[in-house]
Amino acid sequence: MSQSPVMWRFSGNQMKRWRTKANISREQPAAASNYSPDTIKAMEQGARMPTPESSTWQTSCAARRGR
Repeated sequence: MSQSPVMWRFSGNQMKRWRTKANISREQPAAASNYSPDTIKAMEQGARMPTPESSTWQTSCAARRGR
């Protein structure tokens, strides 16, 4: 098995940081982006390439908090 590209791992780490800082479960971004929680987990771990759709929940969470 080959390693994931560095950028996948970096982006996944950022996704997880934002999610945990917002104190939300994987189910919430999964629902907002039409992915399963397992897919979000794979993106966070760098096993799958994060997509723009997987980050849409970050924008909506920030907008709700007035940022």
